[in-house]
Amino acid sequence: RMLGLASAAGVASFVGGLLGARLGQPQGEQPLGVSARDIGQGCVLLSLPGGQFGDHQHYFHKAAILLLSHHERFDRGLILNRPTSLETSELGIPGPSWRVWFGGDVEGLRDLSMGFDLALVCLHTLDRLADASTAVVEGVYLTEFGRAKALVEEGRAGPADFMLFAGYCGWGGGQLRDELDRQDVWKMASVNSRVIVRELQEESMELRALSQLRLDDGIGLWRHLYAMVDAGRPGWMAEELDDGDARNDRLADANLRAWVQSNLEQPPML
Repeated sequence: RMLGLASAAGVASFVGGLLGARLGQPQGEQPLGVSARDIGQGCVLLSLPGGQFGDHQHYFHKAAILLLSHHERFDRGLILNRPTSLETSELGIPGPSWRVWFGGDVEGLRDLSMGFDLALVCLHTLDRLADASTAVVEGVYLTEFGRAKALVEEGRAGPADFMLFAGYCGWGGGQLRDELDRQDVWKMASVNSRVIVRELQEESMELRALSQLRLDDGIGLWRHLYAMVDAGRPGWMAEELDDGDARNDRLADANLRAWVQSNLEQPPML
């Protein structure tokens, strides 16, 4: 069984959240997305369908990336839809074990296997922890893993309140702008990241409970977000690509799933 968003219940919860219809969701908290032109902190990058990442950087294929910071010399983001089967204890990190998400290829799991440092950061949506965090966008906060562990030890939060990411995505000065201008790599969107992070936190808890199932490849989440920002269409369908691009897209899907199995289900060799 392949996890769509961790389970059928997770899919229903996710869709309901995106449409602003989940029971108990605050009034006015609308997650609907729109295409964006200006690069900005808190925007979400969606990789375009096709074979751009079919033979390299498979983790970028059908990725949803939250932009953490935008500067003239460097842009930084986290891939939101690449959960792993890994726990911090499997990565040689002392203390209680936390579930890990793949955040990107910079200072990530591959670097750890080569003896380099691992960048560990957490996302959360708790306004009460704003004093110990950096706001990415309204309602979504970033904090270092060490600080998140301290907050748990202090009783101010629990591990399930955080998403822990290993690694991040990085672009040099002007690189992301160039890729967006090409219009064949990324679609940039402005969405309610708070709702997305909440749903992913729920998915993380379901993944812990359903760890015997195959790991989610993230394509289901990508499809939902892509539909949100694609001019209100009911969703992207493969037949919208020409035959060659559709074949490349299917091959890239398969390569992504193989990459997930090889890189996110087993800890790197330390």
